[in-house]
Amino acid sequence: MFRACRNVLTCDMNWPHWQHVVADEAARSGQGVSVAEVHSAVFDKGLSAESLIETLAAAFLDRDCDGIFLPAVTNLGIRLPISDLLSRLKPSGRLRFVLVDAAQSFCQLPEPSPTKHVDMTITGCHKWLGGGNPLGVAICGRPIVAEQFRQILQSGHCPELEDPLLRFSQQIGGNSVSRYLETVNVTPLFTVNAAIQEQRTKRKHLQEQLERQQGNLDTVEQCVDGTPWNLLGIDESLRSGILLLQSQDPLHREADCQSLGDRFRKHGVAFSSYPQGVIRISTPKSLASNHATNVMEQAFQCVA
Repeated sequence: MFRACRNVLTCDMNWPHWQHVVADEAARSGQGVSVAEVHSAVFDKGLSAESLIETLAAAFLDRDCDGIFLPAVTNLGIRLPISDLLSRLKPSGRLRFVLVDAAQSFCQLPEPSPTKHVDMTITGCHKWLGGGNPLGVAICGRPIVAEQFRQILQSGHCPELEDPLLRFSQQIGGNSVSRYLETVNVTPLFTVNAAIQEQRTKRKHLQEQLERQQGNLDTVEQCVDGTPWNLLGIDESLRSGILLLQSQDPLHREADCQSLGDRFRKHGVAFSSYPQGVIRISTPKSLASNHATNVMEQAFQCVA
């Protein structure tokens, strides 16, 4: 990305670790990163997808950016309108490289990742398709980008890509296996392949699945009724299959994330927890059974 770009637009809803990596690489390359601050407008002002597109597009143009690195879905479940943003910016002729983080979007959107105008999509298979074993994946959107990666891999001058499974796969593909190759765990290849096969058979039902997930919002609202937990208000156009709740109890807001998550797990449910008493729920595809609903309802009442 920084071989092609002088100034890359990101936002304050990127996954923090990725944001640090991008900032470090920009500094190493002598290039720039512009951070669009949109978090507050999304959560506090109910910013819509259309307004978010205009805000990001204005930041890109006003700050003289030529690259983009944004998540398709943020770690807090906000669905960024990447495809519409790129269509809006493409006529400017200033887009040199677009990198999209799709780690959170698979199984949360009817169209898992934007493809139009995207040079590279990165994701991980433990969330992507529910692949079971961690396995990082990068999907090249253009042939020229794929060729650049092949050249980097073949050069052997990129220590960041020194991964045993990647090296093993390359050697098999090139029909030249080293006599001294280290022991490699190939299990992720099998689990990911199985997940891809399953996804292909279910792809036509993704929109239906998302609608069921979002429909379960009503069930979750009933579960938290009468407790300190409230759904955070996000504009409908930015929703995914992930929802956020925040406790109004000062003790919850002061509690550390680990202890709050542990309390829920003791009552049979697993949520990701964040500062200020915020929890994230990847909405179940189905809450049809009374037992599942009762377990969730009881958990919220006990952690109150």
